[in-house]
Amino acid sequence: MAEIGFVRIDSRMIHGQITTSWNNVVHAKKIIVIDDVVAANEMMAMGLQFAAPAGTKALCYSVEQAAAQWSMDSFGNGTVMVLFRDVQTAYKTWKAGFKYEKLNIGNIPTAPGRISVYKTCFMNKEEMDLLKELEKEGVEIYLQFMPQEKIVSFDKLKEKLK
Repeated sequence: MAEIGFVRIDSRMIHGQITTSWNNVVHAKKIIVIDDVVAANEMMAMGLQFAAPAGTKALCYSVEQAAAQWSMDSFGNGTVMVLFRDVQTAYKTWKAGFKYEKLNIGNIPTAPGRISVYKTCFMNKEEMDLLKELEKEGVEIYLQFMPQEKIVSFDKLKEKLK
């Protein structure tokens, strides 16, 4: 069975920080992008696959597909990196049976109703509540944009959206 090496919410999904910084730490053989929109759009999925670093395979799944593949042990062996575009998808994937121990929060852009919880990470109350529920279920949640930066605890983020 594949080992989950890193799970992250980042609206940009596969991009420079992922390919050069995080993958140099994680050494993933596969990057799994879980997003219903990307999985349904062949061009978007292909673009993300081309963005993966050399020697690393990128696969795009819907929430349902990812949960099914995980339960059937279809990600093979080796370390995988899992990327979500948003909080809702990370939450839905967990609820669908794709369990992970830690969740890294990366870039979540500004949008109506969202406030800055830390630098370029913006959330609304609904997103914060979903993360709190994951935390109650045992997921360790933290913010860290780059591996060399300090970890920001989820407790600090919760203070911004009480």
